[in-house]
Amino acid sequence: MAYEYSSQNLRLNFPNPLRIHNGFLLAAGTIVMLAGFWLLISARQALSNGVHGAAFVAAIAALVLLGIAAAYLFQCLTQLRFYFGRSRPVGLAPQLEPDQEGTSEPAQRIIKETLRQQAIEYTEPNGPISGLLYSLAPNLIYAPSPLRDYAEQQFKGAVEIIALLLGMIVAAIFGVSRTGSHGSAASAWISLIFLVAAVPSLLLNNSGDPGQRGPLRRLSLEWLILLAAFAVIGPVALSLVSGFLPPPPFYLAVGNLILFLVLALCLHGLFFAAVLRQLTPPPPTAVSMIQETWNFSNNPSLITGEFLRATQEAWAEKIPNRRYVRIEPKIDLSAQSGAFHSEIIEETQPFPILINADRKDQISPSGAPPFIIALDAFGLAMVVGATAATGLATAGLMSGSGLNGTAVVYALFFWILGAAALGAAQRLWLRFDFQSQLLWLELQGPYVSAKVEQGNVIQGTLRSSSNLVQVEGMTYRLWAANIHTASFGKDAVRHFISVFGAPDLAEALTVRLKAFIAGQGSIPALGNSANAERIAQNRAMVDGVKIGAPNPIAPAEAASLTGEGGLPKI
Repeated sequence: MAYEYSSQNLRLNFPNPLRIHNGFLLAAGTIVMLAGFWLLISARQALSNGVHGAAFVAAIAALVLLGIAAAYLFQCLTQLRFYFGRSRPVGLAPQLEPDQEGTSEPAQRIIKETLRQQAIEYTEPNGPISGLLYSLAPNLIYAPSPLRDYAEQQFKGAVEIIALLLGMIVAAIFGVSRTGSHGSAASAWISLIFLVAAVPSLLLNNSGDPGQRGPLRRLSLEWLILLAAFAVIGPVALSLVSGFLPPPPFYLAVGNLILFLVLALCLHGLFFAAVLRQLTPPPPTAVSMIQETWNFSNNPSLITGEFLRATQEAWAEKIPNRRYVRIEPKIDLSAQSGAFHSEIIEETQPFPILINADRKDQISPSGAPPFIIALDAFGLAMVVGATAATGLATAGLMSGSGLNGTAVVYALFFWILGAAALGAAQRLWLRFDFQSQLLWLELQGPYVSAKVEQGNVIQGTLRSSSNLVQVEGMTYRLWAANIHTASFGKDAVRHFISVFGAPDLAEALTVRLKAFIAGQGSIPALGNSANAERIAQNRAMVDGVKIGAPNPIAPAEAASLTGEGGLPKI
């Protein structure tokens, strides 16, 4: 998508909403890069000392850290400047070209039904966990679908982590302590299984697509019941077969696992709190609608033409409207009668809303978003912890004490937590709220086609004829509304937040269209200067024939033969 700039459209030029987030990315990338270079120096020293295996592992770890640092810095540098432009945000439906006619399924389903029903459609919550969430936060039903999806993900993830915490406590108190001599092996396997079960809840889906909820779809009452049963019976069952199982790859203490689960719960809690901070009360859904019956003798396409001129005169800051539907009336002059249907749907250029008037650089609907900043800070802390754990595990290997499995687990878990927190914060930073106007004109009715002749057929020297379209009982409908939409990303889909009626706009436009069609003539106008000259010549020739001699009239005298309004004096 191209960036379109105009010096007259300064409302589309606003500060970078990712400025604070970029600071956290820069800090994370710098810290990880320094750690990567430190590991490279350590690997060089180990290689010079003859410890080739440790040097090889340290070099691989250094390359991994440098790659992660490059990813963070690349993302930060890519987002240093934020371009919006007149072509953004995306339309509510596929847009038509200026000379194109047609419609689309989203225009019919989303725009027309919202205006006609004067109601915003929301997806009904599904499942017991979602039912519990919406009972605790009733206004969540009115949020845009990506925000609802985020809230459901975090709530289900938090429920899953709480269930794992309770299960681990139950296993530690009532299970592992009674497993006899094989208790330590059973405890290690129990901790490993609970750790693997907790990781999928942290793989957050940040696409904003409600149809892709990832691994959190598996959360159900059946899964919770299975988890509770495993927490009580699993330790004893594992202790009975622990002699036949291979030793666990590492020993993870119950306290470390509980720490991991608590940190995961903090991540879900911060994300969930940031989402709830953006909720609004039940929105208004009023639409101004005018319906009248019109009778006139002219082509109804004149009405749509005047409608397009009126909307063009009102373009917001000279930016063309987005046109979603255009169907011109089809009139068959060869048929004696018929019916026509015409409609046009346009939206004015959406402009971002600055929620907090005191801070012009803040676009988030929550004003100064403390929970989003807390998410960024949490993510940075996890990245620092993961970097330290990676360095600790590699240093132990180079010192000859072997690979520290617990440090490796800490590093992996912290990397997952850091990536999830920073990704979630960026999604919430990129919320944009827009305000625009929607107009929907609809014309529908029957017509009669006839031929009208003018002049004295027997004695007159001037006669003309024209095809006349007589419209009787045409239904005129006009919907007008001020809409509030939101998107999570400058190129993401927009969602309705609220709809306000625009009665003054609808009334003024209706008065203009009615006055325009009432003032249009239905017969040809022959009173221009060229027609007057030709009429005068024809009259002179007729008079000359009557007296037996030609008497042409000079062109200069033709103008004197025209009467009021430029009509010929006949």
